[in-house]
Amino acid sequence: MCGFRGKIFLFFYFMVKYLYRKKGLLVVLLKGLFVIEYKLNPDFAIGHFS
Repeated sequence: MCGFRGKIFLFFYFMVKYLYRKKGLLVVLLKGLFVIEYKLNPDFAIGHFS
């Protein structure tokens, strides 16, 4: 990972660490991450999660 996507990954990584104690928000965040990944690369998301 490098450049723009690397920055997105780091942002979500630290957000997950920060929200780890709040399970409900963590679930929402993970769903949001799936939606973003699906929009960026649908073929990967479908192959990875199905």
